Amino acid sequence: MDMGGLSGTALMAYMNGMSALQQGKDVSSQALLSAKTGNASFGLFAEILRKSGVQETDEGYASTDDYLSHLKEKYGNIRLETVGRDQESIDKAAGTMRGDDVIIAPEILDKMAKDRELAEKIEGYIDKAFASIPKEQAWCAARGLVYDFEGVIVHEDGTVTTICGCSDSPERVAEVEREHKEKREKEAATRKAAIERGQEEAERRRQMAMEAMMQRSRISQVWETANDPLFFDMNEIL
Repeated sequence: MDMGGLSGTALMAYMNGMSALQQGKDVSSQALLSAKTGNASFGLFAEILRKSGVQETDEGYASTDDYLSHLKEKYGNIRLETVGRDQESIDKAAGTMRGDDVIIAPEILDKMAKDRELAEKIEGYIDKAFASIPKEQAWCAARGLVYDFEGVIVHEDGTVTTICGCSDSPERVAEVEREHKEKREKEAATRKAAIERGQEEAERRRQMAMEAMMQRSRISQVWETANDPLFFDMNEIL
């Protein structure tokens, strides 16, 4: 067994599993299978799996159901579904994922159950996706973002797609909403002030027009008065 491929928790889980097995103790498959996140060969694990009721042959597992049981114990939430590699199919599947899903196409599951090398390869990709979560969380957090991990999709041809990404933290979302609200309020106040200034200007012009009209009316009256004929009563003059 390549012990160099095991590190940290995986190595500890492997050593604990080996010790318990040598002592004849009952070993939970969940604890022992966690060691497979490294590059360990199937040697010891084949014996452990047999003890836990999962039958494995030299080529792979005795049945697809046995292999599916192994995957459920290892990853938890397994869904059998064929998801296309086109963006629309991936987006649709991603919308149904809860953060710990492993979606596997039934066709590739059958092949993995029969082909140990293929199973190890694909499980390695899945393990890597889950193992990278803390690192990606730290990377996003350093930029004020939140790492969103939805799960993994294993397509019919064996391609593995990790559904993940970064999004704004709730605090950042609230801050952006506040900034947008302040901007909208400022723009509304500016528009209101412009309307009020326009109304004031319109009123000023109206007043000026009325004053000009009244002035013209006064001038006209004076002119008419000035041109009125003069009549004199000669008797009064004499």
